[in-house]
Order: sequence, then structure tokens, then C-alpha cells
Amino acid sequence: MPLFCQMAVCMLQVGCDFLADIHGDEEIEYNFLAGNEGIPAWDDRLKGLQDEFCQAFLHTSPDFQLGWAAQTFLNIFKAFSTLFPP
Repeated sequence: MPLFCQMAVCMLQVGCDFLADIHGDEEIEYNFLAGNEGIPAWDDRLKGLQDEFCQAFLHTSPDFQLGWAAQTFLNIFKAFSTLFPP
């Protein structure tokens, strides 16, 4: 079973409060979080968890960013999720 499917099954079985989908891109030499804003259960609590994680990651990793790449990925994710809703 592909890793993604295994993770999805586990998250459905035990639940998941926060998923850090971290991406790296050699072209722009940054790491960024593919945000969770598009999930149906998105709320202020989850936003707070994600913001807290991002601030801690920014503090510890000079390669992490919250700028262009992260926003571009989020826009792609939102467009994709409208085509294939859960």
C-alpha cells in the first residue's frame, strides 16, 4: 500500500489534530508548509496550532518560509479540492 494511503487510513482510525505537510523545492531553496486551510474541519483552534508550529519552525530553520511558495501551493490545493471534494 502506498505511504499516502497508509497515512490516510491511520488518520481515519485514530484521528489527527494537525498534519505538517512540509515541502522542499530545490529551485527556490526553501522549505514550506502546505497549509491545512482547505480541510472541512478548519477552525480557529487548528489555525492556532498551525501558526504555532510555523513560528517554531521559522525560529529553528533558516530555510523555512511563509511567503510565495507556501501561498502558491495553498492556491493550487484550494483549486484542486474544489474539483475533487472529500
